[in-house]
Amino acid sequence: MTPYAGLLYDIAPGHTLYASYTDIFQPQQIRNRNGQFLDPLSGSTYEAGLKSSFFGGRLNTALSVFRIEQDNFGVLDGDIRVPGTENEQAYRAIKGARSTGFEVEANGEVLPGWSVSGNYTQFRAKDANGARINTLYAQKLLRLFTTYKLNSLTVGGGVNWEGLSYTDAVNPVTGVAERLEVKPYALVNLMGRYEFKLGLSAQVNVENLFDKHYYSQIGFYNQHAFGEPRNVTLTLQYRF
Repeated sequence: MTPYAGLLYDIAPGHTLYASYTDIFQPQQIRNRNGQFLDPLSGSTYEAGLKSSFFGGRLNTALSVFRIEQDNFGVLDGDIRVPGTENEQAYRAIKGARSTGFEVEANGEVLPGWSVSGNYTQFRAKDANGARINTLYAQKLLRLFTTYKLNSLTVGGGVNWEGLSYTDAVNPVTGVAERLEVKPYALVNLMGRYEFKLGLSAQVNVENLFDKHYYSQIGFYNQHAFGEPRNVTLTLQYRF
């Protein structure tokens, strides 16, 4: 059982302040350089924010700030592999890891048939000495999507944006540590769906519309992994 406490306060119709506290206790499946699993992740999560509803509940927004404090947090242990394996990355546990940030989101139907959703998250993770950690993952994220439905046809589009991410890796040729970076990038996606009669519908999705070249992973074997290129999928669905 994980302890949790929360508080809600309605400051006006459609606007609610909230605060919450949650204990963290989570077994880990990552191992150290000796082949031992790291001790369970432990800590606390603090969150506070404002949730609002507009236009009779058709549009909902939320603004929150958070702080996460963790012990036994696993970070990459250089380029060391777990003994007895060829590609399992070794981790080391640190105490006093903390992440602070904020999130803004909105979703709903702003006009009949027109729906929108958006989310922006920004955070920074540091160790007990104030050094940045977990930089393999972008710490600024934006997601936007909108759809419009007209009778049997629905069309939509959106953009996913990620900020800078990086890691330090040893160049196998020079033996010198170098920084591998993924520059900020945005991916544009489109969709269209048509609902035929008798429960049949067809949907087409286009991901990475402009065929953006980007890296989805860095640091594995000191290499970059390319993300998915532009791709198109067509789905037919029949409901009985």
